[in-house]
Amino acid sequence: MVTPEERQQAYYARWKAKNLEHWRAYQRRYYQEHRAAKITYATVRNQSHRDEANAAVRAWRVRHPDKAVEYEGRRRARKRGNGWEPVDVLAVFDRDGWRCHLCGRKVKPTEASIDHLIPIADGGPHSYANVATAHLSCNIRRGRRGAVQLRLA
Repeated sequence: MVTPEERQQAYYARWKAKNLEHWRAYQRRYYQEHRAAKITYATVRNQSHRDEANAAVRAWRVRHPDKAVEYEGRRRARKRGNGWEPVDVLAVFDRDGWRCHLCGRKVKPTEASIDHLIPIADGGPHSYANVATAHLSCNIRRGRRGAVQLRLA
């Protein structure tokens, strides 16, 4: 038996599917009108539920490791105002022939990472032109030594 609440939810879902643009416009207007209150509420809630929120973020990162790396790069670049574009990590690896740009050796998929030629911390953008394939160990050893192309081998 369908409850009145379930019937109402089904009606609303059908209406939303038919009127998606209208619904999105309403959501944007509502957010703009109530932005300060929503930010205040979110800040207070995040402070009082910090452990719960951190656990949820950790669980999401475990479920979506590829997106987690992408979002971290985006957040760091946006925070510094360096510029950001979506970078497909596997496309970078294929472009570079799975060779480490630092030591020149082949990179196994389990050891692969992307290295920012000009580090984000030094103003480099997160873009295809500024990333290259590197062993994770080479990348860590290089640190943020700038655009100097080290040969670690």
